[in-house]
Amino acid sequence: MADARGIARGAIWNYSAQIATVLAQVAYAAVTSRLLAPHDFGAFAAGTASVALINLVSMAGMPQVVGRMTDLHPDRLVGLLAYAGVIGLGAGALTFFGAPLWATVWGVPAAVPVLHVLALTSVITPFVALGNGLALRLGLFKRLAAATVAANVGGMALGAVFVLLWRAPDSLAVAQVISLLGVATIVLTQTRSHFRGRFRLRTTLADVSYSTKTLVSALLTYCASTVGKVGVSQALGPVPLGNWNRADAITTNPFFLLGSAITQAVYPEFRHDIEDRTRTRRVWSDLLGVLGWVCVPLGVFVAVIAPFAARILLGDGWGLAGQYASILAIIGGLQPVVFMLVSGFEALGRFSWNWSGYVISLVVNVLSAGAAVILHSVWPVFIGTLVSFAIMHPVHLLLANREGLVDLRRVGRHYAEIAGFSLGFAVVLWTLLHVPTVLAISPVLLIAVLLFAVVGTLLLLKRRDRFPPVVLARRYGLLPKRDAGMIETTNAAAAGR
Repeated sequence: MADARGIARGAIWNYSAQIATVLAQVAYAAVTSRLLAPHDFGAFAAGTASVALINLVSMAGMPQVVGRMTDLHPDRLVGLLAYAGVIGLGAGALTFFGAPLWATVWGVPAAVPVLHVLALTSVITPFVALGNGLALRLGLFKRLAAATVAANVGGMALGAVFVLLWRAPDSLAVAQVISLLGVATIVLTQTRSHFRGRFRLRTTLADVSYSTKTLVSALLTYCASTVGKVGVSQALGPVPLGNWNRADAITTNPFFLLGSAITQAVYPEFRHDIEDRTRTRRVWSDLLGVLGWVCVPLGVFVAVIAPFAARILLGDGWGLAGQYASILAIIGGLQPVVFMLVSGFEALGRFSWNWSGYVISLVVNVLSAGAAVILHSVWPVFIGTLVSFAIMHPVHLLLANREGLVDLRRVGRHYAEIAGFSLGFAVVLWTLLHVPTVLAISPVLLIAVLLFAVVGTLLLLKRRDRFPPVVLARRYGLLPKRDAGMIETTNAAAAGR
């Protein structure tokens, strides 16, 4: 956060593109959920989860390789472009010809034609990864945002037409193919001047070595996040999996996009911490606090309103998706905070730290998947994800504190403030949305909650300059300091912390 305003602008442009994409996804989900049945989305979910593994491999860590480059030498970029072509063709063939095997793993034969279409995304993905990584490293946030929005909105619009005409699970994959092809074409065309170098095998192999380590991390993450879905698919069939897919579309996916937007803007800044750690302990601690204030209260808000939103957005027949949405929103709100620290470790080359956390997450999720099969319920998988976060993140914080990367007391204070605010906000919002229910339980309870809301709001307005997210924003220049007195107050608060 050496250039906090620049990072903020980058994150805003990134997330503006993501918001536009999310809105298009919501509209796309609303249309397609009325054209296809839950078991069709189950086949699609099995196909996309399978291809996600292959596409993680085909990305080859290229955004990270480019993002941490101090010198964007054309020879290195040409080498990575050639590498993208080779790995893309291999990944596409693996997806297409391995489709029956992937469908067998999930126990969903209808996923085979979905995977045949999605094989094209495996070919295109490495080019998207390289182009996006270069655009972010160059600070071309506005151009990348425009390309992302144009490609994604156009892809989903055309994809909806295919779903309307085709009415099969594989028609859902068309939107992804068109979107990725659009992004790759636009971004690589805009950055083509940086690829005017000569291919040098030795230079390329050095970059491939780093990318291989990021690949191990990606595979561990995939296994930890997917094993529960495999258990649900095998034990309960495609219908719960399809409802999970739709609940993800309105909860977890938007938070994933938010986390990606912020991480993409911040990641190139981590290169400054590779050799110089003078600012790291304070900045990383506050970065986790800022991200927590952005994501966790928003996750709580979505969790409370998600059951209502699911009924409105998805239509009839998606009751399970509404039930799943609340806990998935909480998971989504926590996920960007957990993985921001992971991204910092990765930029510094501390892969063993990340791998230890991923192994913990994998073990917990394997156990929760087993519980889901035994109990014939999807809920142990959701609970297992929260438990894995509750174990992995503290372990990473302890490792980071030991190496002087974060200040545990500072981070703990941020998290305690976020948790207290989010809990109070959740209680008030839930009460306002369920007034008849609370009134039936106890009129006194309703009055108490409403009084708490009024008093809390008034105190927040009166002491807004001391509100922790405002203090953090002013500390890093994200908000202007109001006057000299405010500067002294903020500096005093900073010194006290």
